[in-house]
Amino acid sequence: MMRATARLVLQQQPTFDTALEDVRRTELRAFLRSRRERLTPADVGLTPGFGRRRTPGLRREEVAELSGVGVTWYTWFEMGRDIHVSAKTLEAIARALRLNAVETEHLRTLNAAIESSPEQRPQWRAALHPAIAHVLHHTTDAAVIAYDPFLTALCWNAGGDAIFEFSRARNDCERNLAWRLFKLPGRKERWPDLDTVFHAVLGQFRQTYVRYPDDPLARAILADLRSMAAFEERWREHDIELLPEMSAALSNRPMPMHHPKVGTLQLFTAFLPLPGDGFLSTIAPADGPSMERFRVLMKGAEASQETCESVRAT
Repeated sequence: MMRATARLVLQQQPTFDTALEDVRRTELRAFLRSRRERLTPADVGLTPGFGRRRTPGLRREEVAELSGVGVTWYTWFEMGRDIHVSAKTLEAIARALRLNAVETEHLRTLNAAIESSPEQRPQWRAALHPAIAHVLHHTTDAAVIAYDPFLTALCWNAGGDAIFEFSRARNDCERNLAWRLFKLPGRKERWPDLDTVFHAVLGQFRQTYVRYPDDPLARAILADLRSMAAFEERWREHDIELLPEMSAALSNRPMPMHHPKVGTLQLFTAFLPLPGDGFLSTIAPADGPSMERFRVLMKGAEASQETCESVRAT
């Protein structure tokens, strides 16, 4: 019987670092500015006014007017200054900037991360309930993968290795889904809908990075990816789309995958939140021919003597 492959990531308790505050404040500044710049006065019912506009999009004073707050106060908020923001004001700013539900939640997360004290900062933990671990170990007709909050694979069954070949990763960074979807050779040929998936994966990574910017592996992954100009351009767009929402939207539509060994498979994919934090992903063939090809692929998947009984990060 094939055993589940496991990789454990044990992290030390981080110490508080003022540089981490800069991460959150930089993210807030860049996110709000990016959302201002994508709007015009006409979009929000304002007249353009007189004079040349030195920057694209709305001015800070226009956002302040739409939000019902003072210009100085909004400027301080966008700069990440130490000011308290009520839930009502945050909602007003989100409406002024025409944020959708996911973007509004991201703004709340950013603000909460800045306002919290070091003692209040959460540390992520991803743990597999014995029942979930049992399913992962014994599922042979689908891929099952346990991810940390940043979507770095912690544990996978043989099907997961057949799809993503995690066992070939040379280091922990290469087990991260964002890394693999952006840097792995042949990824565009393998995943025709790559941009759709990568958009959601990157949005999930960014949302998690705001909450846990002191995670050493995540910082290493991001530094590696941002060394590439194409990724840096995508990162600066500040797009936010979370995996659970994408998973729900695509639950009735299979995604194609072109595997060099067996050809095209049509696959259903779902991401389910794990207790504590992290995700459990299941990938299942969507039709008979895909199931047959998946079974052929499984025969070459690497089996491991490791188990994932104690997947945990601190």
